[in-house]
Amino acid sequence: MPGYDKIPTYLSPEQRYALTQIPSDLSDRYIARYSTFPENERELINRRRRAANRLGFAVQLALLKFPGRTLMEVKEVPRAVLTAIAEQVDVPASAFTSYGERENTLYEQLDELRQECGFRSCGWREYVLVARSLLPDAMESDRPLPLIETALERLRTKGILAPTMIHIERL
Repeated sequence: MPGYDKIPTYLSPEQRYALTQIPSDLSDRYIARYSTFPENERELINRRRRAANRLGFAVQLALLKFPGRTLMEVKEVPRAVLTAIAEQVDVPASAFTSYGERENTLYEQLDELRQECGFRSCGWREYVLVARSLLPDAMESDRPLPLIETALERLRTKGILAPTMIHIERL
């Protein structure tokens, strides 16, 4: 696409990476906040027969809650987060290594999570709504990082899967 590479970016590669991953030093409080499943979610998780699929499904659900990304985008799940999730679903954390051996499983379960839990992709309508909600903050500050963090938080709390970071930066 002509001119696509000339669009300014506001984040360094390190900042971009940090905003799409789970911090390795995430506190126990935040782990509990984003990785604790209510009864209806545990029932959904327990519909999987294989231990690896139950754990993987639960991990995908937790990642959609925080950092609001899919398992395909998150490079590494910190051990403390994986352990907390594994304990809830009564599966050894080691079972996660065999999750997704059949790649379609990841996508099929992500689709099911979207349907069952109400997560949705960020389309044009959602993009415009977030942009409008950020306008007052943008008029007060020219610092992009807080605006980007706010945009990601607003998308996450509404169950909207964030677009790529380049799209968020453009926003």
